[in-house]
Amino acid sequence: MKLSGIRHQDVSTLVCDYLMCQHCGFIDRDRNRCRGGKCQVCSLASQAGRLAFYSNITTLVNLRQEVYHSTPSITKDKLELEVK
Repeated sequence: MKLSGIRHQDVSTLVCDYLMCQHCGFIDRDRNRCRGGKCQVCSLASQAGRLAFYSNITTLVNLRQEVYHSTPSITKDKLELEVK
């Protein structure tokens, strides 16, 4: 799958899919953690999944996708005028 083919889903959900246990800090891809599943290391249930990456990385990934799919605000004519 190419990044350019993803339009209606935040790319960060594909890249930043690691969750961290709120009790022991163990990081894995266990989606049950979001629904109160028990950690395989400390055996304690989490109230919610916590992304193992800070929110600024997801913002950066989503912004890159948004820019890729956006329409340029400058036309070729304007660009040629500025270059000359």
